[in-house]
Amino acid sequence: MNQIERAQEAIRKTGLTYQSMADEYGVNLGQIKHFMSGRLKKVPPEIAEVLVNKFNISPYWLMEGSGPMLKIDVAMGKIKDATNAVTDVVMHYAPFSRTLMTDMQEAAYHEKLEKDQLIERFRDRLPKSEVVDREMALLDNYRVATEIDKRTIERTAALAASDAKSKKK
Repeated sequence: MNQIERAQEAIRKTGLTYQSMADEYGVNLGQIKHFMSGRLKKVPPEIAEVLVNKFNISPYWLMEGSGPMLKIDVAMGKIKDATNAVTDVVMHYAPFSRTLMTDMQEAAYHEKLEKDQLIERFRDRLPKSEVVDREMALLDNYRVATEIDKRTIERTAALAASDAKSKKK
């Protein structure tokens, strides 16, 4: 598919009539008609600008045919990459598994599930909320503690862990 065919396809996908495209976006009606009939051999800059700026058509797709048609698809790919990077870090420190997080992301995306629906759907695989809430409260308090208080908290935690291990034996 060449540049002209891509632009024509993008115009068709907007769902607008040529008249409404001219009226709403200030593109010359005759120019749109000439372009869509194939009489023009180049994409007019006015049409390219409307497609890119008003309809989120990717300029790379429009001009070169590379990547997805919509800029939002490019943005979603970047968001997904960023989310995966954050997920990798969070999962290193979080109390539940990367597999669970991935399953939840896929369900949220493909099934368009909201937070409450995700909690209900994955309830049996999530840590008990009261434990997580207590742990998060401790962590929040630790973050705002002075250095002396942090050392006290760390010593207390080490003693409690040592005591718990000896009771297991």
